[in-house]
Amino acid sequence: MTIRFNTRQAVHKLVRSGMPEAQADATVEVAEDATNGFVSEERLQAVIYRALFIQAAFIIATMTAIVTALLAAFT
Repeated sequence: MTIRFNTRQAVHKLVRSGMPEAQADATVEVAEDATNGFVSEERLQAVIYRALFIQAAFIIATMTAIVTALLAAFT
């Protein structure tokens, strides 16, 4: 999900509420700058799934090594 921020509409709403246009422009610019680094839901989900995949692979590899060692010890 991409964050969409309509700056023209935001400025227009602020001006309609009584804020001077220059101040409204500056306020919206600050808000836009503050939200530029946000991570999308899809990106966060992809990173979480990758971390879970790596964790699962590590668990499987560890269990395989343990079973192999036990089989070698008892055969």
